[in-house]
Amino acid sequence: NHPELSTWQQWEEKGVPMGGLRLSAPQWNHLLYNTSWWNNVCDATGIYFWGEQLKDSTLIDKARRIVNFTLSSPQQDGIFPALYDVDKKRWVNSMWHPPLENYNPDSTTHYWNWTDGAYQTSATSVTAGYLLQYRKTCEEDPRILPFVQRYGDFLIKNMQTNGCVPAWFNKDLKPLPSMKWNADGGAHIWVLSELFRIT
Repeated sequence: NHPELSTWQQWEEKGVPMGGLRLSAPQWNHLLYNTSWWNNVCDATGIYFWGEQLKDSTLIDKARRIVNFTLSSPQQDGIFPALYDVDKKRWVNSMWHPPLENYNPDSTTHYWNWTDGAYQTSATSVTAGYLLQYRKTCEEDPRILPFVQRYGDFLIKNMQTNGCVPAWFNKDLKPLPSMKWNADGGAHIWVLSELFRIT
């Protein structure tokens, strides 16, 4: 038995119960995720549903821990990190850091960065969308709407004239040239349309 290798991780931070599922790939096993592909908040909606169906309070607790964990993500002008390093107890923006200059779409050599990645808007939009889904289908949490509204303001502020939101922003919130025009718009529209419906 090796609890340090458990997929489910939980802890308390300033008295708030936190938790989440970490990536099972060995090279990413130290990361809890809220990315476009693997998303803890998406998992929380299903965990909460089955907690209610099975009348299992431990599952409800796990879903709430995931929401607490996600809402603890530090926002910078609304955008927020997608990953949490459970070993170092720190947030990581993403796994990638495309260069601001000398962008070469045929090279991936310098794009990986698991410690200081760039903000990824598709990851934050998917997470924000699932937070609103959790609020709608699971339970009301008064912290969710203000958190997502701040991110919605970021999307509107950074939307280009062609309707696209750049895929990546560096720590100074400068858009990176890599995938400045992209097909991530559906995730952004999901968030903005849900915000319009709610507010």
